[in-house]
Amino acid sequence: MTTGNSSTRPRLPHSAPRLLAMLLAIALMTGTVPAVAEDPTAGQVLKLTYPTPTTSKPKATNNLQVYLPKGYDPRRSEPYPVLYLAHGVPGAESDWMTAGDAPRIVEDAIAAGVTQPFVIVTNKYSGWVKPEIYSADLINNLIPFAESQFNIAKTASGRAVGGLSWGGALAIWLFYHHPDIFEYFGGWSASTEYVAPTSSQLPGMQAVQGGLHSVVGASDRDTVSGATLIQATHQRENGLTTMGMKVKAVTVEGGHSWAVWRLALTDFVRSYAFKATTLSLEIDVGQETTLVAKVAGLTNQPIQPSGQVSFYADKVLLGVADLDQGIASWTTTLGKTEVMAIYSGDTRYSSSTSHPSLPRPRILTGGAVAS
Repeated sequence: MTTGNSSTRPRLPHSAPRLLAMLLAIALMTGTVPAVAEDPTAGQVLKLTYPTPTTSKPKATNNLQVYLPKGYDPRRSEPYPVLYLAHGVPGAESDWMTAGDAPRIVEDAIAAGVTQPFVIVTNKYSGWVKPEIYSADLINNLIPFAESQFNIAKTASGRAVGGLSWGGALAIWLFYHHPDIFEYFGGWSASTEYVAPTSSQLPGMQAVQGGLHSVVGASDRDTVSGATLIQATHQRENGLTTMGMKVKAVTVEGGHSWAVWRLALTDFVRSYAFKATTLSLEIDVGQETTLVAKVAGLTNQPIQPSGQVSFYADKVLLGVADLDQGIASWTTTLGKTEVMAIYSGDTRYSSSTSHPSLPRPRILTGGAVAS
């Protein structure tokens, strides 16, 4: 692994001034400084470099920073989900870890039980880099390097990408051009106009189950192609939603500033990233009909979905069952009615709905039909 500096994020209690005064007094008397215990919930930020042989900007090597959650286990059976974050212009790889307060935002969400531990990777890019150059470096250089050094997801379902301002525009460009690489996209105060996807882009974008998360400040006065970023954000939401894509757009108080981007990342972590679920419905038709719902997180995670599943026949509620190890069932007497199931979601996972289905008679040995 490329060597680099590391830093942890200790937090001092409210009595910090008194504690520091006591430590200084002890140091003056003994000539030694007692160690201050670090916050046990804090992760670690590593400062590294990675090779960039396929790009000229940056050249040869580039800087990156990696946030590892507290208790990071390089041998954990489930690879950690990973969020790739892009800064704005001007900016650097350290921005999200410092001004963006990303480690604290993630640690607070983990402590609150609304997300599971994941890794953050940020890198530096040069100025108003073209999306094609940024994506080539990200996909061909940064991601392979990060995956070779850390126990992180190597499939789209475990990857997210987000950014602020021009970094947000880069994340949205990736949604259009590389929807197979990531499952969750965050474009915050994104400096790019809304453009309708082409017919060739539509299938890939519609297949993304995680979707696009957008946040913009209510007093943001930046414009692009004659439209404010607020207008462009909601034009994108309306246009893509109409085409069957999952898009969330939020307007918050603030301008084109870190106050907004910290809120954006907080909402992304707590309500969006790595939360999508799949729900399948199996129907066993005999003398009675048993509906079996199976719920799974789209991203492979140690803690599985909990909560409840509601079962419906012709849009009428049949009943509600608790999810137990990803399975909930309901037994009833049904004719040829359309049935479906809806998962409620929980603090770590989003809700999901099965496709409507018609009960089919169970075929017994010899071709007989169960009655």
